[in-house]
Formats: sequence, structure tokens, C-alpha cells
Amino acid sequence: MTSGFLGIALSRIWNTFRTQRALSSSVSFIDEGRSGRIIYNFQGRTCDFYYEYGAGDVLVWISIPTANEWLKETGISVVYREEILHTVAKESIRLRNNGKGSYAITKDSINIFG
Repeated sequence: MTSGFLGIALSRIWNTFRTQRALSSSVSFIDEGRSGRIIYNFQGRTCDFYYEYGAGDVLVWISIPTANEWLKETGISVVYREEILHTVAKESIRLRNNGKGSYAITKDSINIFG
């Protein structure tokens, strides 16, 4: 682990890079009744995820490609998968539930809870 000045500098560079990447992405919804698509734009690439409104504790269920299917399905490197999934989940909560709730990511879905 790097410490001292170099560690602080590298941490700030990484945080700046991550923030710039986050600012270059967007999440939007296309509603089709009780289901629809979540459109994720990332560095000029677009991918979409099918979603359905849930029942019980699950407000929204989002279908996502597994890690093995990710590149083929999205055209985006698997290196970005976790970051994208967390962004989609957080934005879904912000846009669809006034910022209230939690989420869980499984191998092939994101579950949004109220």
C-alpha cells in the first residue's frame, strides 16, 4: 500500500478520474407499463437493461448480463461492470423512489428495495 504524499496524490487522481467518468454517464428510463428498459450511456456507448416493477419487498427488478455475458451484451469492458451496476442501482433509487431505498446486486439482476 502506498502512503504519504504519493498515496494521497494517487488517491486524488483516482477520485478525480472516477468523478469525471461518472459525470460522463447517464441513466434514463423507458416505461412500457409494468416493465421497461433502463438506458445507460457511458463514454459514448449505450446499453439497456430490462426491468419490471416488483412485488413485496422488491420495488424494481432489473435484469443484467452475468460477468461472462457482459462484454457481448453491452459492448463495454467487464472492468466497468461493478461501477455501472452500482450507478444504475443508485440512479434507479434516486429517480424512481425519491432517493429512498436500498439495493442488492446478484449475478444476473439488481433488486431495488423500498
